[in-house]
Amino acid sequence: MLYNDERPKNFDELLGQDMNKKIFKRQVETGQYSHAYLFYGHHGSGKTSSARLLARASVCQHPTENGPCGVCESCKNMENSVDYIEIDAASNTGVDAIRDKVIEAVRYQPVQLSKKIIIIDEVHMLSASAFNALLKTIEEPPKNVILFLCTTEVYKVPKTIVSRCQKFVFEAVSQDEIVNGLKKAKTHHSIDIEDEALEIIAKAANGAMRDALSILDQFKNAKNVTKQQVAEIVGFGNDDIAKRIIEMIEKGEKQEICTLVDKFLGSSNISILINSLTEEILTKVIVSDDNKYLDLMEKLSIMKSDVTPLRLKALLISKTSENRQMEDLKNRIAKLEKLVYEDEKVVSENYPKQTEKECVEFDYNDLVKPEKTENQPLKNSVQNDFEEIDDADLHNQDEDSNESHETSNESSIAFDNPFGW
Repeated sequence: MLYNDERPKNFDELLGQDMNKKIFKRQVETGQYSHAYLFYGHHGSGKTSSARLLARASVCQHPTENGPCGVCESCKNMENSVDYIEIDAASNTGVDAIRDKVIEAVRYQPVQLSKKIIIIDEVHMLSASAFNALLKTIEEPPKNVILFLCTTEVYKVPKTIVSRCQKFVFEAVSQDEIVNGLKKAKTHHSIDIEDEALEIIAKAANGAMRDALSILDQFKNAKNVTKQQVAEIVGFGNDDIAKRIIEMIEKGEKQEICTLVDKFLGSSNISILINSLTEEILTKVIVSDDNKYLDLMEKLSIMKSDVTPLRLKALLISKTSENRQMEDLKNRIAKLEKLVYEDEKVVSENYPKQTEKECVEFDYNDLVKPEKTENQPLKNSVQNDFEEIDDADLHNQDEDSNESHETSNESSIAFDNPFGW
């Protein structure tokens, strides 16, 4: 396997992790090592390889500033020594494995190497009882014992363990560094593949050098491997596939989206399409500050673990309808705001604003019998139906018409009577 053949032999060959490499080199130079290390971070970024390099440097008979010399007996035979123990915690989760392979081993002094080396990969898989058994060894470490813990899920490791280790974070390897590493592997193994194809592999690896080497291993014995052939395998042949889908969503082309997705998935992996869509959305956010597709990116990340072509197409089509509904809603809100502004303007012209005191002292009986005031004449639709008549006007009407009317001390209201009642 290429990822085993291309494991770094010294710190300079380790891709990325510049700060970590500086610290490792300094420890090798001074010969001062910690009793326990915790390497965690992105998968395929060199955690286990770094643990082996630092372990080999700690037992090397002639260490250099770049790590182990690689030629002494300790460097050559370390992994075959009885003083070297490497445990896969994914298959040895119980307390018995820790008791038999770790606790029992550290009781004895190293025989073949200058130190006992213990590497536990995927340490987060250990059970609670196994962690408790391991804790005693880390709390009171024996002399000449170095323990390396490697994991991608450090939050699952108990804090009592984490706090007693030197912690090193391993970040995803950049795409350019992966391409450089693939070019070296291409030269070492005489792989006939285009350099542009290596860029596609690096993009598909998503920051994991091990994944990139695994993809390159598929073309190890092939001839004249082109960019298009690699694209058909890893699914990054159409770099504009995500852009075209986003454009179709904006235009509301539902049928075209389904056709394009089906065509793409006919020769590629659905997870590759989701990664391409996520990358395109992030690009739009960074370049044009367009945040309207962030919810789509979040939904894509949620459904990535359990996605089907039908669910993906349904999500994209729903986003198309959502965009159209949002545009209609924005237009309606704009129209409504315009109407409200015009109504407020009319009201403000006809109805002077009341003070807080006037609002508090308002008498609701005035709604039944409106009264005319000097400062605020009545200007509403009620005035069209009702006319206020005082006692003097009523007396004048009696003299002109010679008809008797009952007078009242209070104001009365005369109704317009179109029927002559």
